[in-house]
Order: sequence, then C-alpha cells, then structure tokens
Amino acid sequence: MGGAVAIGPLVGGALTTDFGWQWIFYVNVPVGFVTLLLSMRMTNVRDPNATRLDWRGLVTFSGALLLCVLALTRGNDDGWASRDVLSMFSGAAVLLVAFVVVELRQSRPLFDLSLFRKPAFTGVSVATFAIGAGMFAMLTYLTLYLQNDLGSTPLQGGMRLLPLTLPAFVVPLVSHPLTERVPAGFALAVGLAVCGGGMLLFRGVTATSGWTALLPGLLVCGVGVGLANPAIAKIALGVVPPQRSGMASGLNNTFRVGGVATGIAAIGALFQNRLEVGLHAAAGPGAPALARVVAASGIQGATMASDGNAAVVGAARGAFASAMNELFLMGAIAVFVGALFAAMVRRKDFWSRRRAGYVAPRPPVETELVLEPAYARQPQADQEVTWSTSPR
Repeated sequence: MGGAVAIGPLVGGALTTDFGWQWIFYVNVPVGFVTLLLSMRMTNVRDPNATRLDWRGLVTFSGALLLCVLALTRGNDDGWASRDVLSMFSGAAVLLVAFVVVELRQSRPLFDLSLFRKPAFTGVSVATFAIGAGMFAMLTYLTLYLQNDLGSTPLQGGMRLLPLTLPAFVVPLVSHPLTERVPAGFALAVGLAVCGGGMLLFRGVTATSGWTALLPGLLVCGVGVGLANPAIAKIALGVVPPQRSGMASGLNNTFRVGGVATGIAAIGALFQNRLEVGLHAAAGPGAPALARVVAASGIQGATMASDGNAAVVGAARGAFASAMNELFLMGAIAVFVGALFAAMVRRKDFWSRRRAGYVAPRPPVETELVLEPAYARQPQADQEVTWSTSPR
C-alpha cells in the first residue's frame, strides 16, 4: 500500500503528461492481471459456513453510498434544499436502514454488524474512514492546487508530492521493529495525530505562495500515513478469526474507499462554496459560474473567463488559496477525530485462539484394509497366521 501511494501520483502524472489522461485507466489492466495471478497462488482459509453471496446486502449498501456521494456532489449546483438533492439523501438513508435489516437477518452477512460490539473494530473502522476522507481525499485537491493554481504539469505535480508519498513507503519498513513493541491502537492513534498535525502545517498558503510552502506538511503527513497504514491492517484482521479475515479485509477497504469517495465529494462542496464567497466581491452575480470555472481550471480558467481582467484574476488567486486553507482545516479535523477513535482499540478485543477455544481442524484419517502379518518374521509351518487392519 505504501508503495502504491509512493508511485501512484508520479506514474499518473507521467502518463497524463506524455500519453493523455485516458491512460490512468488503462494502466489498471496489467496491474489487475498481475494481482489476479498472485492472488491465485495464495493459501486460502475458507469459511465453511459461507455458502452464497450476500446480494441484498451488496445492493443496498452500494446504493446508499452512491446516493450519498451523488447528493454531496450535486449540492452546490442544484441547491442543498432542492428536491433532487433531498431525495438522494433520503434514498441513501432508506437504503442504509434496509441494509442493516438485511444484515441482521443473515447468519453469514456481507457486513457482520456484531463486530461493532468490539471497541477495537469500531475504532479502526472510524479511523480508516477518517484517514480516507481527511487525508487521501485531500490528495485530489493538493493536485488541483499544484496544477490549477501554481501551474505545475501533471508530472511536476506528482514529483512535488514525493515528500509525502515516499515516507508513506519507507516509514513502515524503518519503524517496524518499534511499532511491533507497542499496542497497535497506540501506533494508529499516533499515526493519525501526526497526519493531522501535518495537515495543519499546510494552512497559511497565500496567493503568492510557492509549492515549497507545502513541504513541511507533506513530510509530516507522509510519516503519519506510514505509521497508520500497517496498524490499520493489523487491527482490522486481528479482531476476527482467520476464516472471517476475508470479510474483515473487505470491510476495512470499504471504509477506506468509502471515506475517500465521501471526502472528495464533501470537500469539493466546501471548496466550491468557499470559492463563490471569495469571488462574490469581484464577480457579483456571476460568482457561482466563475467559481465552477476556477474549481475546474484554476487561475487559467479565470483568466479566460474574464478576458484577462486583473481584478478578477487576482480575486480568483486569493479565493483559491483561502479555500485551500479551509479544506486543510476540515481534513485535519476529520483525521484528529479518527485518532480519538483509534484510542478505543483494546488488546482484549483481538481474536485469540486460546480465548476463543479454537481447535485447528484435523485432516480426516482415511482407513483402508491392509493385510499385514501381526509379527515381523515369516510364520513357521506350525504357526497360525493372524492379520490386522491399520490406518494409512
């Protein structure tokens, strides 16, 4: 995961610069194929009680997440009190309730809600969602800032994110001997707190700031992500028995990706709203339309939309920086909340073979009738030959 975080922005920037934006999708084909081959060589621990797919749980949960993210995305354009947006939020709530009902009525659900009885599972789930929504979602807007405001190319933007992405790969390797000696919940809480502190260091960018203003925050956030990622995986899989590890891994990834999706949509709504406020003095009634242009195309878009009006361009540059500061604060708050929930992780919530009374299944003994002499030497003529059965 650390390696993916490290090379993803760099490879994405190179592909976008040299081949076009479509290649960020094509590159997933060989990656997925190699992953499939590797997964087929792994040892599979099966859950003997899981006999079919939970289609009802899959449909209700996916539909709830889709409607929620779509409502957050459309809120600024359609109006937060509009019929469409309110209908989508209502639909998401109804599907989420249906999902809970469906899961409670199954013996092997997609999402075992009983896991929430363990504070460790609740803590790691909220922490995973928080780092996805607060930190990983912010990478999208850091990229927008580097490219649309500061004028970096996609490749330059990827290279300027290396102070964040490289520590995310190196820190888990270097810190492993230390983090193995401390409780996983403590390592997770520290990682998220460090990450939140790094996001606060991003704040303070101005219309005249260069990319180096982000450098302290990038380095600190990279260290925080590097500490948090291994702890998340360790806790998420440690609270369930081995045969349920597939479900636990899937849930943890769902919280992470769901956090990223929700975070991008929520941060985007705040970003566009802050741009509108910042541009109102210069653009008046045209501020909402100009805010959409600036959000999509940055300062270059504002220059083209205003025919080079210096006042509008200056206002757009200031509004962009001010909006980014608001986003950094929002992301930091989300990550700090995750750190608080990480403190809920307790050692006794981890699954233990001894405490659970786990007995490893033994392979069945195949018994076949084998005719063997009951004694080793050859029978004499006056001796009776006896035979015995033995398991093989």
